[in-house]
Amino acid sequence: MTKKSKDKITIREAAAADVPAIVERWKEMMDLHAARDPHMQRSECGHVTFGEFVTEQIGEESSLVVVAVSGEDVVAYCLARVSHRPPVVRDRTFGELLDLAVEERWRRAGIGRRIFDEVKNWFKSRKIRRMEVRVNVANEVSTRFWQEMGLEPYVNILYTDLV
Repeated sequence: MTKKSKDKITIREAAAADVPAIVERWKEMMDLHAARDPHMQRSECGHVTFGEFVTEQIGEESSLVVVAVSGEDVVAYCLARVSHRPPVVRDRTFGELLDLAVEERWRRAGIGRRIFDEVKNWFKSRKIRRMEVRVNVANEVSTRFWQEMGLEPYVNILYTDLV
């Protein structure tokens, strides 16, 4: 990958035709997680279920699915949506970034930052004041990326295996 090829990356909203490539990026991301945490192993039909979910989100008013493309190749995707907390808190509406995955050979090329900025602007245009993302602490790649983007932890989810 050269500087010239980085410049040819286009960020755009996803279309139904992008779903198979998005699913491939998702599988790569999930396998990266599973290598660090066996609990994150994808099920045999997980990619099918995820593909159906992404298809539902494309074009949904409260969701944003974007892709980064180089030529015809989808090299990254992001899935975000407007979410709501229960009515027990004052600020119920927030932006939730569900996934941001960049193909391994394209990482460290600024694509994640460009997508992140696109998603932030989308949330801001909808008057969303807070954006959240769940990060698996075993994934040092994503943890480092989100810290570079200025995100800070505010909740720890603790667990125990019962088997």
